[in-house]
Amino acid sequence: MKIAIAQINTVPSDFEGNFAKIRSYVEDAERRGADIIVFPELALSGYLNQDIIYTSEFVRNNQMYLKRVEKIAKEVVVVIGHISVERNMGHSNRRDLSSLKFGGSYKYFNSASVFYKKKRIFLYCKEKLPSFDVFNEERYFSIRDQKQTFYIKGKRIGLNICEDIWFERGPYERQASEGAEVIINISASPFYVGKPEIRIKMIQEKARKFGVFTVYVNSVGGQDELIYDGNSLVFDSQGRLIAKGSAFEEELLFVDLDFKYKINPKFDKYEMIFNGIILGIRDYFKKNSIKKAIVGLSGGVDSALVSTLCKIALGDENIINVFMPSDFTSDESKKLVDEFIKRQNTRLVIIPISNVYNALREELKHLKIDSFLPYENLQSRIRGNILMFIANSCDGVVVATSNKNEIALGYNTLYGDTVGALSPIGDLYKDEVILLCRYINKRYGSIIPEGIIDRVPTAELRDNQKDEDDLPPYSITNRLLLEMIEMNRSDKELVRMGFDREVIESVHKAIKRSEFKRYQMPPIIKLKPKSFGFGRRIPITHNFPFAR
Repeated sequence: MKIAIAQINTVPSDFEGNFAKIRSYVEDAERRGADIIVFPELALSGYLNQDIIYTSEFVRNNQMYLKRVEKIAKEVVVVIGHISVERNMGHSNRRDLSSLKFGGSYKYFNSASVFYKKKRIFLYCKEKLPSFDVFNEERYFSIRDQKQTFYIKGKRIGLNICEDIWFERGPYERQASEGAEVIINISASPFYVGKPEIRIKMIQEKARKFGVFTVYVNSVGGQDELIYDGNSLVFDSQGRLIAKGSAFEEELLFVDLDFKYKINPKFDKYEMIFNGIILGIRDYFKKNSIKKAIVGLSGGVDSALVSTLCKIALGDENIINVFMPSDFTSDESKKLVDEFIKRQNTRLVIIPISNVYNALREELKHLKIDSFLPYENLQSRIRGNILMFIANSCDGVVVATSNKNEIALGYNTLYGDTVGALSPIGDLYKDEVILLCRYINKRYGSIIPEGIIDRVPTAELRDNQKDEDDLPPYSITNRLLLEMIEMNRSDKELVRMGFDREVIESVHKAIKRSEFKRYQMPPIIKLKPKSFGFGRRIPITHNFPFAR
């Protein structure tokens, strides 16, 4: 049996664009003699449309384009993910927002259809609906009793969707027990560092244990905060990996189950992070019809990295770097920015802020503020206003430059550092920022000056300021924040791990105090199992004793 794996990049609710891509891949698979072509989870509608699915226009388009897919399935079997919509004749706590027009409530299912010779021969609806981290499928979809396998071209096939394969004694096991010779799983599984390796291990163990050829098809592309990495997989009945799709790229991968292959993929952490961020930036701009990225340069490593990532993702002509020196900006910063631009060959706009800053200080002096902190934040907000002005003038967007340490501890000024439409490195700790810069220099030839990478971090908002005058050392917070945020360690566990209790308490307080800022951050590209954004749901107002 020859299977074509269509690892495609779709756009939520773009039925026409998604269908055109699906049709092209089906025609190619048929031309090249495939028996089956398999598309990812919700390939027709894109993943995930959230509350858009409740609109009447979505329901109509979904049904219309599903019929079109049915008509193009001729000699090749088409397996495709989509949303099924059924009128709900019983009680429902969910109502279609256009129920007056449609005359009642609807049930929605995360489904996979099998089409052959212009007919649907099998329908499967996802059974395990994830509602953790970034997922909230129980809000949208229902489940039902159903058949687990079907026959096609002389083989018994099992079909399930994404989360279904992760459960013990779930659909995969039932389908294997029914005698499935091949089990297909279609997924839209978001990326984070280490996830591809976890998938391989989990699916490999199942294929080996049950002696079933297993085909895992994953989406690819950027969708707001999420990145889908592709890396589709095929295992033989002995659990050997016999095919793998590309990482972060669309692909039509052909696998003949009658041939013997064996591959041993290797994943480099910073190659994966780099390619994931590039895809996330590129798709965010392309899918939202944005061309220009505005980046505020400071002479520091975070802004240099973000500018470099935007340059690579979008092209030199679509980056506007803005350097906004103040009376506190050092000569070193000016020299590093100049050297950076020479290596990058991107546009630089220089707008000093001293006059505006001093004029505002004069206007505000009657308030008699003792602390200098408001004046530090004032500089950042002046810069944010300038960046937004430039973005408005060229129909572009500001790209935020804060790293995960700063976002966690609130060391980023609201309406200053936080302005923007996307945060590419907001899920990277400071040490990872530096190592990603080194990876890029190795790959592209030292396009980020070493002086920027090695520089002691400073916001330069007051004389001789250093980040670690205000924060615990990055060498500590890099590890401590990872344990707190991603591993949910308690203060007692952290003390046992060797962290200082006073530092733990101060960091916990800073995290809690800054929660309202994170509610107002631009979308942060997800690179970790637990990222700031809609995957981390912490109330602003609470009294949980994190640090007691």
